Amino acid sequence: MRQVKNLERQRKKVNLPEGWPVHQIFLLDTLKHQRNWSKQEGYRPTIQLLLPVQSASKAGLQTTVKSVLSQSYEHWQLCIICNREVHNQLSAVLTSLEHKDSRISVLVTGDAEPFHSLNQAIKDNDDVDYVGVIREGDTLSKEGLFQVADHITRAPETDVLYTDEVHVNAAGNQVESVLLKPDWSPEMLLGYNYLGSLSVVRKSILSEVGGFQPKYKAAQEWDLNLRLAERDCKIRRIPRCCYLRHNKMAPVPQGTATPESAESYRNVLSDYVKRQNLPAKVETNKNGTLRLRWQLSDCPLVSIIIPSKNSPKLIKQIVHDLVQNTSYPNKEIVIVDNQSDDPEVLRFYEQQRAMGNVKVTQFDETFNYSAACNKGASVAEGQIYLFLNNDMEVCSSDWLDEMVGWAVQDDIGIVGTKLVYPNGIMQHCGVVIGPPPLAGLIYHKVPEAEWGIFGTLDSYRNYLSVIGACQMIRRDVFEELNGYDEEYLIASSDTAFCLRASKAGYRTVYTPFAELIHHEGLTRGKTNPVQDIERLARDIREMGISEDSYHHPLLSPNHPEPTVRSAIEPSSAEFLHHDLNKYDPSEESFLPLDWSDYASFQASIAAFGAPLSIPLYSPPMISSDTTEAAKFIIHVLLRRDEIRAQFPFALSEGKDGGYCKWLCEEGLKQYHIPKKAKAAEQIQEAFEQNPAANIRQLYLSFRPDLRA
Repeated sequence: MRQVKNLERQRKKVNLPEGWPVHQIFLLDTLKHQRNWSKQEGYRPTIQLLLPVQSASKAGLQTTVKSVLSQSYEHWQLCIICNREVHNQLSAVLTSLEHKDSRISVLVTGDAEPFHSLNQAIKDNDDVDYVGVIREGDTLSKEGLFQVADHITRAPETDVLYTDEVHVNAAGNQVESVLLKPDWSPEMLLGYNYLGSLSVVRKSILSEVGGFQPKYKAAQEWDLNLRLAERDCKIRRIPRCCYLRHNKMAPVPQGTATPESAESYRNVLSDYVKRQNLPAKVETNKNGTLRLRWQLSDCPLVSIIIPSKNSPKLIKQIVHDLVQNTSYPNKEIVIVDNQSDDPEVLRFYEQQRAMGNVKVTQFDETFNYSAACNKGASVAEGQIYLFLNNDMEVCSSDWLDEMVGWAVQDDIGIVGTKLVYPNGIMQHCGVVIGPPPLAGLIYHKVPEAEWGIFGTLDSYRNYLSVIGACQMIRRDVFEELNGYDEEYLIASSDTAFCLRASKAGYRTVYTPFAELIHHEGLTRGKTNPVQDIERLARDIREMGISEDSYHHPLLSPNHPEPTVRSAIEPSSAEFLHHDLNKYDPSEESFLPLDWSDYASFQASIAAFGAPLSIPLYSPPMISSDTTEAAKFIIHVLLRRDEIRAQFPFALSEGKDGGYCKWLCEEGLKQYHIPKKAKAAEQIQEAFEQNPAANIRQLYLSFRPDLRA
C-alpha cells in the first residue's frame, strides 16, 4: 500500500492522469483479465524480445528480465545476447535465468558488440511472429506486451508497432519525463528514429528487408525503420507508455545522434537519400536530429502570392526580403491588391513593376482571403505556389530552397514552416485538429525548447494542416483540389485545403529550417467569423475526420504547449466531436435574446451552459483590431443597464442599428477612446461580421445556437 501511495504521489508530481501506465500502477483485476485473455483460444502472436547485454551489471540485467517475466501476456520469448567476456562474468546469473523460464535463451557471440548479432538471434526461429529490441536496465510496463498483442489481433495487417515511453531515474521510482509520439509520420522519421521503444516488427517483413545492418552500429534500428517505410509497411502507434527507459538522456529520445554515434546516423540517412535519389546532403543538428540540405539542380518557378492592402511598411519589407534576401533563383512575386488607396503604396507598386520585381493584380471586391489567393493563382505562372502574408520577414537566405525541396516530392501536397513573432516567441509550428473551436496552433506563444513530452519543434513533422500565412502548394495539387474554397470569408480555408489534400492522399510537411518572422494581424486584425468556423465544421464532418492522428489523445487540447491532460479534461477527439455538433446550428435552435430583460437574459445564457463574463478591452487597440472592438461592444452592453434598455436587440440590428450608431458617436466620447474615426471603422466592421453570431462567438463561449 505504501508503494502504491508513493507512486501515486509521483504521478501527481508530473501531472499524469489517472490510469497512466507508469510502472506498477495497474488494477489487479485488469492484469488478471489480460492474463486470462492471453490463455484463451484464437490468434495470439508470439513476440520475441532481443536483449543485447554490453556490461557485466547484474542489477541492470535482472531489472529488465524481471519486467519481462511480470508481463500479463505470456506468448513471448526473450533472447539475451552477449559476448564471451560478459557471459563469463555473468555466467551464474544467465544460467539461472535460462533454468527459471524456458522462454528465456542466451546467445553468446564471437563479436565484441552484441548489437551486431541481432540477426543471428532471430534466424531459423519459426515460432516467432514479431521481433523487438530492448536495452539492459530498461523495463516494460506490466501490460506492455498485452497492448502490442491486443492491437495486432485487432489489426493483423500491422507490420510495425511502436509505443510511448517514460523516462525514469536509475532507481525506477521517479518519473523524469514522458515521451508521447504521433501516429505514423513519414517525414518525422527522417529527422530521427522517433519510433524508439517499444517497437516491434513482423518477423517475415524483417527477413524480407535484410534484417538489421550491423555496419550502422547504434543507428541500425533507425536504418531498419527507414527501409520498412520504403516498403510501405503498415506502421501504427499504440498511444500508451509501455516502455520505461532508465538512462541519463531524458528527455532526449534514444533515436537521436550523440557525438559518438553522429557519423553512423549520417551514414544511415545518406544511404536513404541515395536510394530515394533525393538531391540533398545530410547534416547533424545540435539537438541530435538530422536534416536534409537540399541541393536543387532543377529550380522550378515559384510564384509567391501576397494578398495585401495599403500597409506600405509591411509590403516594402517583404518585397525587399524576397528580392534581396532570398537566394532561390527562380521566383516571381504576385501581389493581389485589395483596393489600396495609400499613395505611398501605389508609387511603390509602380516602381517595382518598372524594375520587373513584381506583378500586381487588382482584387476589387470585399476582402475574401480565399478569393484573393485564387485570383493570384489565376495570373501566376509558377509550377509551385507560395501563399504568403504581407507581414513577414525573412530570417535566412535559403529558406525558399528548403520549402521547394519538400514541395517537389510527389507525395507531399503542402509545406509549412516555423513562424515566430518579432520577440522570438513561437507563432506556428503546425495546426492540430480538435482543440476548440475545431483546430488550434501547437506550440503557439511557447518559448523555444529543444525537447519536450511531444518531441521537438526543431525537426521535421507531419501535420494535418499548416496555416496559410506561409503555405507552399504545387500547382498541380492546387488545381486538382480546385484551389481555396471561397465560401470561407477570412479564416480556415487554409486548414480546409490541407484536409482535402490529406483525403486525396497528399501529406502536409512542417520544416523548421525555413523560419520566418510574422507580424500577425497587423493588416486585418484577428477576428475569425463564426460562419468560417461553421463551414470548417461542415467540411470536417463530410470528410469523416474524428481525430487528428498526428496529435496524441493524452495531450491537453487546452494548452498549445504539449501538456499531459488532466484526468477530467476531455481529449482533443472529444472536443472535436462536441464542436462538430455545436457548429451545426439549425434555425429551430436559435434563441432570440432580449437584452432589456437582463435577468431573463442571464438565465437564458446559463441554460445553455455559456459563461457570461465582462471582457476587458484595450482602448488604444480598438482603432486597429476588430477583436478589441468586439470586446468593447460587449463590455458596454454588460456594464450599462440603461444601454440594454435603450437597445434591447443591440446586436441583431447590425451596423445600421441604433446601438452601433450610438457607440460610434456618443460611446467613443464617453469612454475616451483615441482615434475615434478609426475606432468607429473597427466597430462597424465587427457589426458587419454578423455580430449576433460573431461577437457572441468570442465572448459567450462560442455558442452558435444563441442569437442575440
